[in-house]
Amino acid sequence: MTNFEQEEEILFAEIVDQFEGVTYFAATQQGQIKRFERKELSPWRTYRSKSTKYAKLKDQDDRIVAVAPVVLEDIMIITKNGYGLRFNIEEVPVVGAKAAGVKAINLKDGDQVAAAFKSTTPSMYILTQRGSLKRMLQDDIPVTSRAKRGLQVLRELKNKPHRVFKAGPVFTDQGDFDLFTSQEEVAEQDQILQITSTTGQVTEVDLTQLSISERTSNGSFVNYTISDQEVFSATIK
Repeated sequence: MTNFEQEEEILFAEIVDQFEGVTYFAATQQGQIKRFERKELSPWRTYRSKSTKYAKLKDQDDRIVAVAPVVLEDIMIITKNGYGLRFNIEEVPVVGAKAAGVKAINLKDGDQVAAAFKSTTPSMYILTQRGSLKRMLQDDIPVTSRAKRGLQVLRELKNKPHRVFKAGPVFTDQGDFDLFTSQEEVAEQDQILQITSTTGQVTEVDLTQLSISERTSNGSFVNYTISDQEVFSATIK
């Protein structure tokens, strides 16, 4: 991949044999969301040496947090400061690849989107920067309209508050997958979350074995020392 800027990262990749009939959603850190068609990315004459944009960011600090194929599913937005909003993708217009999106969630000052994903499973997980992990029902965030503030999914603490580090769906069985489940999501079917602390300590948790917590619960620490170390990275194995 020689036609990307140095700071670019790969978020999504798939093998395709045709460019018609598929739509994607893309969500940004600063709370924008859009839909665009795969045909917008059809190979062009200079595609080997020059990439093309599929989303318009607000500024240099903004970035894409999620991109995936979508049909008529609900979308879950989770913010860093612990708010969750769920709405149907039909509220998001299909626009051109270079066009800006619409507001997905009404962010408070200093907040940003930590995760955005299709709400197609009964439950989801939330990991905080302090190494606290929980699983909660997605139905605890009722479907509403986009551009709202959402509901709290973490309890705010005065000292050492929790902030969302990573969040996503929990796939409990093969029935949670459908024809349009992305390759990244299929890879997550084992649902082992590998958490690495800033000191290099590694903890693995099977997300499907977590008990269901209340919506505003801060969850439980994955080990006894990670609260002071904090999370460096977290990936699904």
